[in-house]
Parts: sequence; C-alpha cells; structure tokens
Amino acid sequence: VRARGLSLRLTFARCGLRFVLPLELWPEAAGPLPASELCLAMLLWAAPPLLIRVLRGGYLTLREAMSSKQASIPPKAKLQGDGAGAAGVEMAEALEQRALVSREAARRRAEEEARNGLVILFATYGEKPTDEDSVLRGSSVLDVTDCLQARVRQSQLHISDAPKATLLGFCRLASQGDAASGLSEIVSEAVLQISYRFGAIEYSRTFGDRDPVILP
Repeated sequence: VRARGLSLRLTFARCGLRFVLPLELWPEAAGPLPASELCLAMLLWAAPPLLIRVLRGGYLTLREAMSSKQASIPPKAKLQGDGAGAAGVEMAEALEQRALVSREAARRRAEEEARNGLVILFATYGEKPTDEDSVLRGSSVLDVTDCLQARVRQSQLHISDAPKATLLGFCRLASQGDAASGLSEIVSEAVLQISYRFGAIEYSRTFGDRDPVILP
C-alpha cells in the first residue's frame, strides 16, 4: 500500500524455485487512493466469514444445550410419553373402524336372527371384565360385539391365530391401572370373551390372544 497506489504480490514456490507475481490494483496515475471505498471492500470481504463463524458457534451452543436437556429426561419417561401417544392414535383408529362396521353388523345380525343362526350377544377384548359396565370405565377393555358380528358368514365365525389386536376395530390396550396413573404399559394377557346365541341356546367362551376362533 502506497500513498497514491495499491499493489499485490503473489509468491509461489515450486521445486525450490520462487516466483513473484506483482499485481497493481490501483496505479498511481489513477489519482489518490480511495480509502473509504477500500475499507468498504475489505469489510465486505471479511464480514461473511465472521458472520458464518458466529452463527455456527451459536448453533452448536444451542444444539449442545438441547442435547443436555434431553439427556436429563429419564429414559422411562420418554418411553411412557411415546407409548401413550401411539396408544392414543391406535385407540382412535379402532374406534373409527368400529363405527364403520356397525351398519354391516346390524345387517348380519338381522340375517342370523331370521334363520335362528349365530348371533353375537356381547364380546370384549382386553383384560377380563367383571361385568359389561367395566367396558365403559376404562380403556383396558374394548366392546367388539359389532366387529365380530360383521365377520359372521353363514352362521359361522372363523378367526385365525394371528394377534387379535390386528383385527378390524381392535387395538393394543394399556391396562386400566396404568392408564389411570399416566403410564402406557400394554396389556400382555389380552383375552377375547364372546357371549353368543346359536339356535335357542346361549353360550360363553374365552379365547387367548393367539387362539383361533371357530364358532359355533
């Protein structure tokens, strides 16, 4: 940098040889060196890297703070929150499915009553209820009466040994005690209880979650 000019020297070293390439950025013949324009150019050249470094440092600090906050949450609490959300979605989907099959169930029930065939009187899935009112007291038991009646064909009901929670209108359930305490432990010993009438006689049977169902 001179009083009335600006030049730049580029030096290269190759195989023991040194090369110097002078570049005149502002010749003296062009007049006084524009200091304000030069400062602005240097600022524009230096500001972006500094700004990127500041933003990157802030991002890393924020990410470390969030990681520390997540690490402070007990693993059990995380699992409970995730499980509760998934169980709620499954419960809502199963409720919608049961509403959709209600009309088909009514039609099948009328057909079976007309021929004195297989009529599903009451069916529950989940923890073994003490009475029908227990279905309404918690989410640990589902009323699946319409779901089963809609599957009746020619006075017969056949269900494979697949988990019952995969059937239309069914879902995995949290136990009643855990649901009340805010936990989301899945019922491990869910059972399917069916009260039905075939002919003029009423029957009641209980099936495990993976037991095949063949009625009557």
